[in-house]
Amino acid sequence: MEQIKLFRSKAILPDALETQVNNFLSENETKILVKDIQYATATTVKENSDQFVWSAMVRYEVL
Repeated sequence: MEQIKLFRSKAILPDALETQVNNFLSENETKILVKDIQYATATTVKENSDQFVWSAMVRYEVL
């Protein structure tokens, strides 16, 4: 059965998001077959500073 897993990170660089996704993939390497990974970046403005929001979606099939 195909499923999705969503990830989100608020950071200046995408390192935190990469870590989350890579940890998920490592923890489930024998349990899932990855179909696709997509990511997006958004910028939010709060008073005096901008903030990046990184998101990713892993589409996978359970083995």
